[in-house]
Order: sequence, then structure tokens, then C-alpha cells
Amino acid sequence: MSKRIISDIVLFSSLMFLPWYFTVTLAVVMMFFNNFFLEGVLAGFVIESLYSVPASNFHNNFGVITVSLIVALGVSEFAKKKIRFFDK
Repeated sequence: MSKRIISDIVLFSSLMFLPWYFTVTLAVVMMFFNNFFLEGVLAGFVIESLYSVPASNFHNNFGVITVSLIVALGVSEFAKKKIRFFDK
């Protein structure tokens, strides 16, 4: 099996069985070791859908984890281009 499929299985298993902060940390690590790992952003959206509390105001902080993971994806892709031992 490929590294990406194994990463997806591990990430979504941790999404169901581990606390959200382990899954977010795992998603950031997997973003660094896989090329353009959008599954991490999807996991962030699922985490916020599962664990967020509905609020009556507009600024209810929904999307903080997802936006943070999108930024982490951009930073990891930029860093991988600058580091020599990653394939381009």
C-alpha cells in the first residue's frame, strides 16, 4: 500500500478514536511528509463539525482549526520546496 493511503487510514482512525488535539498534530506532521495533503484540511473540518458548540453570534470561532490547517499546508509546501531532501 502506498504511504498516502496508510496516512489516510491512520489520520481518520485517529479522528474517530483520539482527542482532537492529537489528530490536529498528526495532520500537521502528515502534511510535511506527504505531497499536498488536503486530507488534513478535511480532517480539520470534520473535527470542527464534531466538536464545535453552536453560538448565537457571528464570531463563534468556527473554522479556526480548518484555517490553521490550510495555513500549515501552505507553510509545509513552501518549506518542502526550500529543503533539499524532498522531491519537488
